[in-house]
Amino acid sequence: MTKNRKLILDIINSSLSHPTAEDIWELSRKEAPGISLATVYNNLSALCEENMIRRITSGSSSKCAVHYDKITPMHEHIVCSACGGITDIKIDGLIEDVENKTGMNFSSYDLILHHVCPNCRNA
Repeated sequence: MTKNRKLILDIINSSLSHPTAEDIWELSRKEAPGISLATVYNNLSALCEENMIRRITSGSSSKCAVHYDKITPMHEHIVCSACGGITDIKIDGLIEDVENKTGMNFSSYDLILHHVCPNCRNA
């Protein structure tokens, strides 16, 4: 793994949020000042292909943003359709219920629930 790819992976794995490529680029420039945004995008794409991180799309189709998340035990996301805010949630027993109903075993899944968050609803 290249130094830049490891840096990007470390940024995502230590993040408590769901950073965008631009967020990751800003953070990575603290340790690697010469890193380009294109390098960040290329490494994010490779890390996704290698299933080392996951890509999450948020917002509406007119205001869409791509965020990145660490690979952790299966969890779901709630995305605000208005502001694009992303929140991790855990629905206990979800995968077990699906496996029992289908007779299949799953190694991963992506579940994104869309809503309008309280801040946007009140605005």
